[in-house]
Order: sequence, then C-alpha cells, then structure tokens
Amino acid sequence: RLYGQTGIRASLPMWRVDPTVRSTLFNLNGLAHKVTWEAEILYSDVDQDLTRLTLYDPLDDDSIEFFRRRFLFDTFGISAGGNVPLQFDERFYAHRFNMQGWVSAPSTEIAEDLMMARLAVRQRWQTKRGMPGRERTVDWISFDVEASLFPKPGRDNFGQNLGMLNYDFRWHLGDRLALLSDGYADLFIDGLRTISAGGLLSQPGKGRVYLGFRSIDGPVTSNVI
Repeated sequence: RLYGQTGIRASLPMWRVDPTVRSTLFNLNGLAHKVTWEAEILYSDVDQDLTRLTLYDPLDDDSIEFFRRRFLFDTFGISAGGNVPLQFDERFYAHRFNMQGWVSAPSTEIAEDLMMARLAVRQRWQTKRGMPGRERTVDWISFDVEASLFPKPGRDNFGQNLGMLNYDFRWHLGDRLALLSDGYADLFIDGLRTISAGGLLSQPGKGRVYLGFRSIDGPVTSNVI
C-alpha cells in the first residue's frame, strides 16, 4: 500500500494583561488573557481502501470491544458477523480524527483518502496566587474549542461539511475546587452528541472526588446521567 500526506499548520498567539483586576471572592490578583488561534489544512491519498485491510492493531482494549459487540444486536439489529454502519465504526472515527498523521499512531492500518481543515481557539485566563513574595501563576479559567471542515463531505464526513465539534472548559475556583465541562458533536444523522459538567474537589494526600453528570445523544444510548 502506498500512502502520502501533506499539509500546513499555523498558530497565532495573542495576550493581554490587566494587573488592576482584584477580587477576594474569586481569588484574583491580576488577570492575563492568553489566546492561541490554530489552523491546520491537510490532504492525504492512499492507493488501497481502508475497508480492504484487517485491523491487526486494535484501537480499543478487550473490555471495550466486548461491550460494543452488543450494539450489533441491541442497537442496529445486525446478526453475528456483520458490521455496524461506517459512521459508527471506530476505524473511521480515528481516520476523521487524522490518527494517520501521528508519527506514533498505535495502528498502521488507519490510513485513507482525506481532505480536512481543522480550526481551534485555545484560551487561558491566568492569575497569581500564593503567599506574598511567593506568588505563582495559575490558570483561573481555560476554554478550548475545535471544529473540522471537510471540503469533500460525501467521502470524508458522511455528507456534512462541518463536524467533530468539541470544547473543554475548566474553572479553577481555588486550589482545591474546579468546575469542569466538555462536549462533542457530529452533525450527520444519529451522530454522537455528548456533554458533561461537574465539580472536582481535591485534598492533597487524601484523594479527589468528582461529582457531575453526562448526557449522550446518539444511536447507542440517549440521555445517560
């Protein structure tokens, strides 16, 4: 099999600092807003289709594979030995995620024709905390957003130009308490849509506790709390 990939990546960092921002309630001692805009455009070409290759290096461990076998019967009504629709096949998720472009990709079989543009914005609001004279810079809030554009949606993203939308949000209220949320969405029919939110409480030397919820909307399960 012959495979090749080319592309270009770019990033633009921006920042602003306001030392006058003070708040006892939010434990703020100055505030710096740092933003990085990222863009990547890639094109790959392969002379053999991915579906013609055996997946010798599994993408999931045994327990995940065993659990997913039930989807054949319970969700899709397919008999033993069949395959789930390609939009729910883990190989094509890894392909759309451009795992084939990783130098250390865990599976060499994941390679297919692809044209994609990935856009992302990564933000950090930072402040200083600690005893006078021993302050340290910490992330107060972080918020990352990503999306992928597919110029050939019929081939690469099951008919949708936009997909693989995701975000990650973290608000560190203090050194021991943080509010967390993340989400993901594919826009084709029955595509996975998930969102989670919760709080993480940590005590050094004793452990951590996370309380939250997760909602999943897709062909496998819906509104799981």
